[in-house]
Amino acid sequence: MISISDSKYAKGRLEDRHANALIEYMGRSGTKYNLDDINALIAQYFSNVGIKDIKDLLCASPKEITSIVNTFDQLPIEEQMKLAGSKDKKGCLDFTSLYDTFTRKNNTIKEYDSDKLIEDCDILTCPYCNENYTYRIVCSKDKKSIRRTFDWDHLFPKEKYPFLAVSFYNLVPSCKVCNSFKNADSKLFFNPFENVNVDDVYSFNFSLDAKLNTILEDKETSKDQNIPSREIIEFKTQDLALKKSLEALFESVKLKDRMKQHKGVINLVVERAKMYNETLLKGYGKQFADLGLNGFSDEMKAVYWGIELDHHKYYLKPFSKLTNDLIKVIL
Repeated sequence: MISISDSKYAKGRLEDRHANALIEYMGRSGTKYNLDDINALIAQYFSNVGIKDIKDLLCASPKEITSIVNTFDQLPIEEQMKLAGSKDKKGCLDFTSLYDTFTRKNNTIKEYDSDKLIEDCDILTCPYCNENYTYRIVCSKDKKSIRRTFDWDHLFPKEKYPFLAVSFYNLVPSCKVCNSFKNADSKLFFNPFENVNVDDVYSFNFSLDAKLNTILEDKETSKDQNIPSREIIEFKTQDLALKKSLEALFESVKLKDRMKQHKGVINLVVERAKMYNETLLKGYGKQFADLGLNGFSDEMKAVYWGIELDHHKYYLKPFSKLTNDLIKVIL
């Protein structure tokens, strides 16, 4: 898991455009939405957590979304059914059909939809695994045929919380693998829009011998090789709630098992580390400086390793977190 809180998606005020476009659509004649009634219900049930109208709901922060869910879960079942509905009846705040409109499964909001949002989204890898790219490809000249390598994942499932179906920070552009693995029932998952330095929270563990050969270690391989037991993911944080939410997410998307499959990526990093020579690179840096450049900068080091070294930007390149943890061990 990586944080996407510093992405343009999170910091570009895209949530305002998102909310305004959907509210404008809901207010059009011919739609089934009554904004006055919707705002009254939202204020009635969620004003205690600072959510007073539809825009507040659509722009709710990760922490606010969690508070909304907790408030809803504490309501009597009759009140829950009134807001969310049931299998046989839609609730008063059921926005799942609006989500279908947003994703072009129904009548498209011509001025704005999920494709417009993703065009302005700079999140290039899945925030759950940092393994797969997330992008879309237009496959026809009329732009009607579009293929995506990602899905809009609802951190809190729209089936249970339909009033969050189009809330901006409940829509995570995740790879199709993570979205297919992820358990939709959990409420424990960490929201990747939270501003957290993941390097201070957890790291991937690697076992290196004197020749810099590496094997991802877990309890089974440690037992087989008669070496001390280790976990692939080591937590550093003392925040038990944060640890629990990340453990739930890692287990849900099978992150540990998937990292075991990437020995080729790990071995490539190890081979580069064997060739890495700080003195040599500093020499290159001096040559760059003679050309008026800033020496061998962190940006150049990132190019050498083929990743982002800054945890704020891990979402831009696959395996940035895994690779960065590995080179810290090697070097």
